[in-house]
Amino acid sequence: MSRRHGPRVASLLAVAAVVGVGGAAVLSGSDTGASGDRPRPDAADATSGGLPRSTARTAPTFSGAAALPTIPAGRLQGRLVHSNVNCRTATLDLATLRVDEPRAGCLAGVSASGRFALLRETLDGPAHVVDLRSGRAARTPVRLATGRPPTLDDDGAVHRCSNGFNETLRFGRATPSRRAGCLPVRLGGRPYLAPSPENPPLQLEDSTGRAFPFDPSAPPGSPPYVLAGSPDGRVLAVASADDRGDAIVALYRVRDGTWVDGWALGPDTEPRAVRLAGDGAAVAVLVRERGRPTDDWRLLRPGRPSPVAGVGGERLLDASFAPDGRHVAVTTQPGRTAVILDTEAFVPLGRLPLDQVVGLAWLA
Repeated sequence: MSRRHGPRVASLLAVAAVVGVGGAAVLSGSDTGASGDRPRPDAADATSGGLPRSTARTAPTFSGAAALPTIPAGRLQGRLVHSNVNCRTATLDLATLRVDEPRAGCLAGVSASGRFALLRETLDGPAHVVDLRSGRAARTPVRLATGRPPTLDDDGAVHRCSNGFNETLRFGRATPSRRAGCLPVRLGGRPYLAPSPENPPLQLEDSTGRAFPFDPSAPPGSPPYVLAGSPDGRVLAVASADDRGDAIVALYRVRDGTWVDGWALGPDTEPRAVRLAGDGAAVAVLVRERGRPTDDWRLLRPGRPSPVAGVGGERLLDASFAPDGRHVAVTTQPGRTAVILDTEAFVPLGRLPLDQVVGLAWLA
């Protein structure tokens, strides 16, 4: 990892992500305890109910995600939008486990509140912004690049980077607006852009030119950069590359730019996307191993240097945090099973009654 990150980041373990898990192993990665006296994000109190720990059953005969018990109705709250291998998208009510009528399209993204979604026409085709409340779809298709995914706002606007400009396509409008800069992210109520996203050091500026105060003792790594702000606006996650070109992730406190924690994701990995739990207490990062055609998600938590890269011997095809941050829904590969984990220890608590899931998003 880069020496620019100071002694704290230099001490991070370079962990090779374990994808296969043999025999009775449930998760890849290991927990090494607390993070000492490092500053931590300001965690919001969880007030909504969830699965009790007593329901986490991991028998010695555990042989895959499909062998987990089904989570009963009423143990979780919210809605889970999900797509299957046939490019059909539906919503599961977690309180009742009822599924609405599927609609054509593959899930490509959801806004923070869950009102708007990006649905691809085909697995690899363009997408349309869809209002999940009314069912209305924007007429203008969104071309999705193979690299950095677009950002979808709660007003239905799509932000994407093109040749150093941030293009914003408003719901119901045919012509996008443009502004110099890329990597749009909202931090503490302010929208930020990176004027030169392909050149280190990473800089972020709001509309007034105010720069985000990255911790000078632990600045972000090198391109490619992917960013995410926690839904509560208190934490920023930056996935980037170290001096060898391998993926690293760093967390920063928004109010003063203080470095919170960081991870090295092992050799020959490139960051593709990053997501944060509501209070920044857990991270999901999408990486691609060089030489492989597919991407995998890794689950991270402050104070725990090893990422979780699988459930029951299966890779993580997608990941989405519950609105309260206490659980994370993942779908596995090759089984395409939807599994719920807690975010405190990433213990699998059970599976959802869904088949052949390839994409999902947990909504309030």
